[in-house]
Amino acid sequence: LSYTACQVHTSTADASQADADARDPRMTPEMGAGCNPSRPLCRHLRIKEFTQTHVHFVDGTSIPMPDTIIYATGYICTFPFISQVEPVKGAPKPDHQLLSDGDIDGIPNLYKFLVLAYNPLLAILGVPNKVVPFPMYEYQATYLAHLYQGHIQLPPFDQMLDHARSDLEGPRPFIMGFKQVAYMNDLIDCVGDHQSRLGHVPDHWVKSRLHCVEQRKQRLGY
Repeated sequence: LSYTACQVHTSTADASQADADARDPRMTPEMGAGCNPSRPLCRHLRIKEFTQTHVHFVDGTSIPMPDTIIYATGYICTFPFISQVEPVKGAPKPDHQLLSDGDIDGIPNLYKFLVLAYNPLLAILGVPNKVVPFPMYEYQATYLAHLYQGHIQLPPFDQMLDHARSDLEGPRPFIMGFKQVAYMNDLIDCVGDHQSRLGHVPDHWVKSRLHCVEQRKQRLGY
């Protein structure tokens, strides 16, 4: 936006973040690195109210009403109902707490980031972050459809739990990035010959995504 708009203003509920950004116009990759250096973003605290002519912030400052306002508030995922899921025979009561991964939250004990090891009748799609979402959803849904049709046999509970926990080793395990390709290929390998519509992720798709990332790095710096 900073390359097309005359001025970009952003707001945050975190006062320390607003102060840090004010001192560092380059900001961070997550908050806009690579913005137009001649038009650095103006950071503000949380919006207090709108009037017909101005936007007012909680610190008492205000700006004239902009041409466009984008609400990018995000959301918080919680799954408290997991604690009520009846575990399979021989499994303990599931842990329903979220695992914090920096600013990314994930759900523990998901086999293949998808199926609750304690009771495979519950699956949660879309947990991996920083992916191309809809292709991943399609591969996950295909895997689940064939699992629930009986075409895929799950390993025993303890093996699923070990697999799920090994997926969480290392820094930021829910940030998948380009590991998404291997992940989707693994899901479709599990389906095997029971379907023919989806196959391995095609090379041209991978190349196009790599090209987009390289263009972003060249043009935006991150």
